[in-house]
Amino acid sequence: PFSLSITAGINDTLHTLTIITTFFMSEFATFVFSICQAFFISIRFNETFRQKRLLSKNLKNNLEELKQSNLVKDQFVSNMSHEMRTPLNSIVGHIDVLMKDKTVNGDQRASIERIAKSSDNMTTLVNDIPDYTELQTGDFKLQKKEVEIRKLVKETFDSLSVKNSFQGNSIDCLVDSHVPEILHLDELRLKQVLTNIVGNAIKFTKQGRVDVSVNFQNDNLLRMIVKDNGIGLDETAKKEIFNRFTQADSSIRRKYGGIGLGLTISKKIIEQMEGEILVESELSKGATFTLVIPCGIDVPRKSERKAKIKDDQLECE
Repeated sequence: PFSLSITAGINDTLHTLTIITTFFMSEFATFVFSICQAFFISIRFNETFRQKRLLSKNLKNNLEELKQSNLVKDQFVSNMSHEMRTPLNSIVGHIDVLMKDKTVNGDQRASIERIAKSSDNMTTLVNDIPDYTELQTGDFKLQKKEVEIRKLVKETFDSLSVKNSFQGNSIDCLVDSHVPEILHLDELRLKQVLTNIVGNAIKFTKQGRVDVSVNFQNDNLLRMIVKDNGIGLDETAKKEIFNRFTQADSSIRRKYGGIGLGLTISKKIIEQMEGEILVESELSKGATFTLVIPCGIDVPRKSERKAKIKDDQLECE
């Protein structure tokens, strides 16, 4: 109706000016109205487009400023973490000396163990933050080389022997006979991930079992399985466990410490290796984490060895 009234107005005007000689709607009046309508629509469209382009430019500038602010923040936190490592390493070293001192009595040892747990949590935090920053900024790079996989597993368990002594767990590790002696991997990062996964299994299991198995598939896939019978995870926790700053619930953080970055970093590292990390778990029935990592073979395979934690030492049979 609006368009019709406008067209009628144009038609009357054209008749008054004797451009047309009839009061009925003329095709010429309709044509003039169409041109005017197209003109005004074009002006409105151009104005809308200009406003959207300006809004998009402002949004892009704000987003860039936000990214720069986040980079500065992450770099600051990373630098602080590096600066904290030196004094923290000294503290950890002195704790190890005190733990081995046979003259320390029961009450003193209990205090030392509490200090050791706190320093362990702090060390994890200090080490995780720079790695997470590198992964976020894209500066994270893998450095693949020849790795003696059995030696790597042994060193990982040796580094966790003191931590396990607090928990009183039985730990077994079986390296299958089909696993090559040397693989082409990033040794430091694989050890970091394995330490995190096994360390979590130890932390969340008290006087229970932690079993680790390592095998090699025909399509050059290294599979490392870490299974425990600790506190486990419910369905919601399983879906969120790899998200940053996430733990099963707030009580976990209060009781066991940590900030929920370890598994996030581990997953990103495994993804950088073009592998995957899987989890199966039931609440109060333990958890099973599986690492599947593609890698190259460098030498023939050796015989099966069984690795055990015994008296805080890893032995290979």
